[in-house]
Amino acid sequence: MDVVQRSEAVRDAAVNLVMELRSEYLRSGASALDHWDHLQSRLIFALRSSETIEQAVTAYRMRLQLGAPSSASSSAAVALVSAADADARHALDLIESEVGLVMARARLEAERRKAAREAEKA
Repeated sequence: MDVVQRSEAVRDAAVNLVMELRSEYLRSGASALDHWDHLQSRLIFALRSSETIEQAVTAYRMRLQLGAPSSASSSAAVALVSAADADARHALDLIESEVGLVMARARLEAERRKAAREAEKA
């Protein structure tokens, strides 16, 4: 896998992780009004305070005050570690430098899922 493909895999995996942790975060009682800001600021902190993807995922969960991971968020975390491959610094730097894009993609995915649920009901 070349650098471009690895970078895209890291972006995709980061978006998926944000989506899964968002779900857990909202279920924990977090405010739906400002949760996107919280998700982004805590992600940035986790990235800046970590040396590995594993540490970043753990720090992110801790900053969001989440308990034990769900099966879906566990899979998302492992997928991000796998996408980062052996170059954790590149993955951490990439996600931090593109955190706006990662959050934008996550938000669009959340809106897409909501629209799909509403279409199912209709």
